[in-house]
Amino acid sequence: MSVINNALSELANKKNTQSSSLTRAEVPPVRYSRGLAWVLGGFALSLCVGGWAVSQQSETMVEASHSSAVLINQSPEKPFEPEESPTQKVVKPIDIRVYQEAAPDSEIHEQRRQSAPVLAKVADRSSAISHSQVSSAQADKAVSEVPVTQLADEAQHQSEQPVPAESESQPGTMDIREVELTPEQLAQHSIQRAEKALDANKIGEAVSEYKNALRYQPGDDVVRQKLAALYYGKKEVRRAVELLQQGIKRNKESQKLRLALARLLLRENQPEAALSPLAYLPVQPDTNYLAMRAALAQQNKVTDIALETYQLLVQREEANARWWLGLAIQQERNQRYSEAKASYLKALKRVGISGKTQTFIRDRLSLLETLEETENED
Repeated sequence: MSVINNALSELANKKNTQSSSLTRAEVPPVRYSRGLAWVLGGFALSLCVGGWAVSQQSETMVEASHSSAVLINQSPEKPFEPEESPTQKVVKPIDIRVYQEAAPDSEIHEQRRQSAPVLAKVADRSSAISHSQVSSAQADKAVSEVPVTQLADEAQHQSEQPVPAESESQPGTMDIREVELTPEQLAQHSIQRAEKALDANKIGEAVSEYKNALRYQPGDDVVRQKLAALYYGKKEVRRAVELLQQGIKRNKESQKLRLALARLLLRENQPEAALSPLAYLPVQPDTNYLAMRAALAQQNKVTDIALETYQLLVQREEANARWWLGLAIQQERNQRYSEAKASYLKALKRVGISGKTQTFIRDRLSLLETLEETENED
């Protein structure tokens, strides 16, 4: 600054010499500011403070390394694990035993009692998370906050709960069960399928189903009759006759099968063969059986069977004129004229015969009276 002042003074002197109108300017000296001193002092102070902080940090690191070395020497089995970042928390795997020895009832009861509050907290926490729809990070944090021991107790409690029985099926589920049917039920199912096949005019399928029904229930006379009728309709007379005969062998007292066989043989114009299944007299024969038996025996002139059968019929239905007429004819053939005359008279007194039959009865009565007179003369 002094150099500048000198230069300015010289320049002023030169101008004064050149021009007397110019005057010398007096410039006050420039004063130095104290700001530079404060800047330098602050910089030096910061250097001191920084050096002190670095020295303190180095001492802390030395102490920390020394303490970690001591911890490693004291517990070599558990290595040092650095602290995880809060944003990188991972739920530790749970060690759950699949099987454990059964504890006494008292211990199990005590464990359930102790784990009940924990389970309630877990349930409340999970329900709160699901209803509030928190973010995935918050859900992971909520799960990580649950202790591993609590989760293990919860899994153990769930494994101890009883499994619902098969009979308690939940709604909307399909319960498949294997049911063993009785022979009667299997036969009934086959009969139903056979009837449906008949309605659809499927004779072959109906025959197959009736055969299955007979295999389950061989003693079903009704099914045997229907199957024999189907065989006869298919012009398989021999198979129909054999089927009925097999049924008669199985059940000797079956009047239905005997009547069915007799009618089938009559349709085939075999009256002598038709009488053979009716020759047997069941313990309690019904009226239809006796009527067919008596008619075939009378047609084939088997007097003893016809006489026996008509006597049973008049005993069962005394008011029937047909039975008295048949009995009178058989008595006349056996040369029992007096008995025949009495039977003819009883037939005339009953209702149910035509005018021609009445004329026939009167003619027979006249003939019997003539025969009686001849015998008396002799």
